[in-house]
Amino acid sequence: MKLYLFGGAETDQGQAPLLKQQISDVLAEIKPKQLLYIPYARIKVPKGEEETWGEGWVPRDLNLKGIELLDARNQNDLVHAKTPAIFMNGGPEGDVLYDKIISNNRLYDLVMNAGCIISESAGSTDCGEYRRTYRDDKVGTTKGLGILKSTIIEAHYTQRKRHELLRDEMKQAGAKYGLGIDSLTAAVIDTKTYPKKYRVIGSGRVELIRKDDLIS
Repeated sequence: MKLYLFGGAETDQGQAPLLKQQISDVLAEIKPKQLLYIPYARIKVPKGEEETWGEGWVPRDLNLKGIELLDARNQNDLVHAKTPAIFMNGGPEGDVLYDKIISNNRLYDLVMNAGCIISESAGSTDCGEYRRTYRDDKVGTTKGLGILKSTIIEAHYTQRKRHELLRDEMKQAGAKYGLGIDSLTAAVIDTKTYPKKYRVIGSGRVELIRKDDLIS
């Protein structure tokens, strides 16, 4: 499986159009016949971001020429899907995104057997074996989708000063690897060669931390 894990965008700094262009560039590179959009991390759009991330932004702002867009909320689309590329957007509801995927057998199967996943922010962090959670108004670590084994991921890494947070989460979860991804930046990963190899899209930072590098 090939992953394009974007660290998101700082919407209040006007970065959203740049992120959308980066995602469009990836779509132009991989040329999928179908793209399955999984929007659950951002169904409730934060106040002031409605024009940027509100309903309909994907067909409006991404270059989908020659690509059939499917929506994970539509059961008929899930039935119709045939090995689509996956797009999981970011947003404040990473727990909801995870819950919706694992509670729908068809959706879970499409995600876990995809040839390519594009994700940003919460969509990226859910791909780790572990992830940050806000359940019951408590911040902690919990199980992720497990696409990247023994890994916990932090998005908006430098922009939101999450360097120490990622290290603390690694210790809490017992993760072998921590992956920090800056905004407007993606880690491009082949799951067969991870963690030995990955490449970076964008001008920001991607940091891979190994458990052996942590200071006790």
